[in-house]
Parts: sequence; structure tokens; C-alpha cells
Amino acid sequence: MLRHFDHITKDYNDHISEILAKLVAIMDSLCDKTLSKYEVKAPVPSACFRNVCKQTAKMHEAIHDVLPAEQTQVGHFLQ
Repeated sequence: MLRHFDHITKDYNDHISEILAKLVAIMDSLCDKTLSKYEVKAPVPSACFRNVCKQTAKMHEAIHDVLPAEQTQVGHFLQ
């Protein structure tokens, strides 16, 4: 019985890691796509950086009620 519980716990933790990795991949793709068009010119902040901020805010809005607060911090994704 304990062996099955350990297996379920491992599967659950693996699933959480996969979800977090997917969220990072989504944001990575959005940032790469948006910043590939970046040019150093006025206005500051540029449309590219405003778009990155907009997309980041949308992602945060989508996940902040679902994930624990410590997992919605940028530092958590960088670990």
C-alpha cells in the first residue's frame, strides 16, 4: 500500500513539474518571438517591451488564482 502511495506522490510531483515547465516554455516562446523584433529606438519603453509586459501580466492573471503565491513569482521559475 505504501509503495502505491509513493508512486502516486511521485506522479503528482512529476505532473506539477511538467506544468511549470510548460508555463516557462510558453513564456519563453512569447518572449523570443516578441524580442526578436526588438530594435533600439524611440519610444522607450518600446512596443516590444510593452508587449512582453502585457503578455507577462496576462499569464500572471491566468495562473495567480490557480498556483500558490510562491510559484507565481519570477524567481520560482528560474530555480
